[in-house]
Order: sequence, then C-alpha cells, then structure tokens
Amino acid sequence: MAADETALMNRITSEFNSERVRKCDIGRSDAIHVSSELFELHRRGVKQVDRYGSDLALTVTSSGFIKTAFFQFKIAKDGVARIEQKQIADAMAVKSVYERGFVFMVDPASKLIRLQPLEKLESQFQGQHSIGFDIDGGESFSEWLLNWFRCKRGKASSADDHLNIEDLLRGFSIASRIARLPKEWELPSEFLPAKSWLETKMHPIGG
Repeated sequence: MAADETALMNRITSEFNSERVRKCDIGRSDAIHVSSELFELHRRGVKQVDRYGSDLALTVTSSGFIKTAFFQFKIAKDGVARIEQKQIADAMAVKSVYERGFVFMVDPASKLIRLQPLEKLESQFQGQHSIGFDIDGGESFSEWLLNWFRCKRGKASSADDHLNIEDLLRGFSIASRIARLPKEWELPSEFLPAKSWLETKMHPIGG
C-alpha cells in the first residue's frame, strides 16, 4: 500500500477507534452506545512478508446483527483510482473475504468518497496487471453504508455459521497473543485476511 493510502487508513481507524463510549444519533428514539477496538493481526509470512486480503476489516455487531466488510484503500487522482490485479487475487484466495470485499476510494481534490465491490472490478482486468477506473461509478459512502446495513451490499454473518469470519479475525488478533487458526479454515500460505481489524459494538444504553 502506498504511503498516502497508509495515511488514509490510519486516519480512518483513529477516527473510529476509541476506548471511550460514544452516544450516537442513528435515527432511533433510544440512545445507543457505540464502542470500538482496533486489533493488529499476527504476521504469518517469512521475513514478515504476507499476502493481504484487505487493508482493514470492519465488524459491526448490534442485537444479533453481525456483519464484516473488508476494505482496500485507494487514493484517486483526477477522479481515477488504480488497483492491481494481484490485490484482487489475494482477496479471492479466501471466498469469505472476497465476497465481503470493497475498494474504498478517496479523491482529495474533489473530496469524493466512493466504494466499489471487488466482485465488480475483477472482470475488468482482462489480462492487465493493473487498471484505472473512474470512481464516479461507485457508491457514495452514505449510500453504501445504508445499503450495507440493509444487507444489500456484502454478506452478513451469523452466530450459527460453521465458518465464522469474525472468529478467524479474532484468532489472528495480536491481543490473543498466539495466532489460533480455527481448525476448519484452510488458508493459503502467508495469507492474512486484513492488516488490521476494527470491531465496533452497538447496544442500547441500559441494555
């Protein structure tokens, strides 16, 4: 990831990650507590070289709702963002990451933020190592967020899932001290689902 894209990821995660509890207005009559925690994931590769499915995994849980998205961050120039085919291929190595994967694009000049599902971009390479694409073809962040919460974008999780992507992320978090890969998961060598994982929990105040 380029230095400017690393800076973007750091800014986003620092904005969301906090040990304090926040009271948020999300269009409900009851008050909601939102707390977030940022986890770094264990490195697996030789000499700290890994294949990443994404830059950041974001998990939101609330009253039985469990959902995770994987983001690859891109800085656009003159409305055009570039992505390498290898980055798509790394995400495709694990279906549960790929089907929840999105490119998060920011154009500093126009202040536009747009998101595109990885699945929509994969077919555009046609043998090329990288492609540039107009970010106007993506969804605004507010549109994407509403559609994501409504399960129109990405795949939701369930506590009953045999292979739970959240358990995989939790097993790789440095907070767990030792990477504990669930036995059912078979991952490619040197693969990590994300560089960092942001877990956000919402619950009614007093609930």
